[in-house]
Order: sequence, then C-alpha cells, then structure tokens
Amino acid sequence: MNEIYFEKKEHKESKEIFRGEHKEFTFKVLSLGSHPTAYILIPKKHMLFNVNYDNIHLNVHGELTYANTEKDGNYWIGWDYTHCGDYSYFPQIKHSLLSDGKKWTKEEIIRECKKAIEQLINLRKFQKEEYYYASIKD
Repeated sequence: MNEIYFEKKEHKESKEIFRGEHKEFTFKVLSLGSHPTAYILIPKKHMLFNVNYDNIHLNVHGELTYANTEKDGNYWIGWDYTHCGDYSYFPQIKHSLLSDGKKWTKEEIIRECKKAIEQLINLRKFQKEEYYYASIKD
C-alpha cells in the first residue's frame, strides 16, 4: 500500500499523488503536506456544474469541503482527510487526535473517489429544493 506523502516542514504547496479517470469523470488525490485531499472534476454538462457544494450531498469522508471554478472554467469539488480520527501533520499542534489517527493510503482514497463518482452518476435532484442527493449503493 502506498502511504500518502507528509512533508515534515511547513509549506503551503500541494503535491499531486494521483490523477485518474473513472467513467466520464477526472479525479485527483493531493497531499497538502499536512494531510491528503481528493477532488473530482464536474463535467460542464453535468447537473452539478457550478452548484454550491453546500447543496450537494455525497457520502464522502467528512462531507464536501471544497468547490472552485478555475480560470480555465473547470469546476472541481473535493473533500479532505483531516478530521477527528485522521492523521494530520501540523508541527505547531502537539495532540494525539491528529498524530495517532488513520493514515489514509492512496489506494483507499482512489476507491473513495470512484465511489463518489458512482454517486454522482446516480444523482437525483429533489425538484422542490435546490439540493442534490446521491443514491447510495454499497
């Protein structure tokens, strides 16, 4: 298993660990040095393109925490792995909740990305509200 890269220095740059395709979606796994993150590119023709992530309900680790339209017009949604019970490297914080937590592997996060993409494919919109819920199948 490939553990995620953790930088032992303070910095703000991300490192791309993996980029892949699943069905019509592109996804990527990054390390921010302190913790990993996962992102999915929402195709321009998808019903969720440019929808605020607070209105998208996917079954992902810790819920969605990110959405951004880049300069090139690509819209990414994402989530992170720095929640209670997850390993995170923050040298200024000495707490066992961060340092003793689960170290996610690249393979585990890739599996989670693919599950999230399957949810996006099976997404249904509730017509009375502007919220989108995934059909969860495991």
